Amino acid sequence: MIRYMLSFPVLLFPYTLLGALYLLLSCSAVMDRVFMGNAYLLLGALLGYGILAFVCAVAVALLTLACRTDAHAAARLNLIVKLCQVPAYVVIFVLGLLFLITVLGMMFALFFMLFDCLAIAMTGLIGAAASLRGAAQKKNGRGLSVLLGLFQFVFVADLAAAVALFFATRNSVRKQRIQSANEEAVRKG
Repeated sequence: MIRYMLSFPVLLFPYTLLGALYLLLSCSAVMDRVFMGNAYLLLGALLGYGILAFVCAVAVALLTLACRTDAHAAARLNLIVKLCQVPAYVVIFVLGLLFLITVLGMMFALFFMLFDCLAIAMTGLIGAAASLRGAAQKKNGRGLSVLLGLFQFVFVADLAAAVALFFATRNSVRKQRIQSANEEAVRKG
């Protein structure tokens, strides 16, 4: 349960950029009251939240590796985080394309790209840890685990790798249940 709570800041990380952009462009009353009309304070808040989310991602990865958690549970958490971030990625991509049209918007587009790279690195840590846990528990092959772990850090391929890791570990869980049921039937009969 603690891994799910720690992954929540990582899950919300791309949405903070959209919230900050909304505050910057359309909520002058909130900007005046909370950030005293200073965009640098808003940028500092984004940086602080980014550091918190990165620490949480590292903590989730370490807990996954050190606490001997189930590989299927780790793969499920990875898939949940990645799927919840897809809408934010789509909106950030569209806004980045729109900002590329104007000269002043190019800095926003560059900032969006940097933010996306940080988000993919954070979720990649969680996915790579889940992949390593799958290899350690022999739920998927070592070569497949390395490949899926590397793809956790590549845009678009990370979601495909998360789905593949989830199904690879799920099929292994089913095979183990069937095998243990067969062994139990042999012992009884």
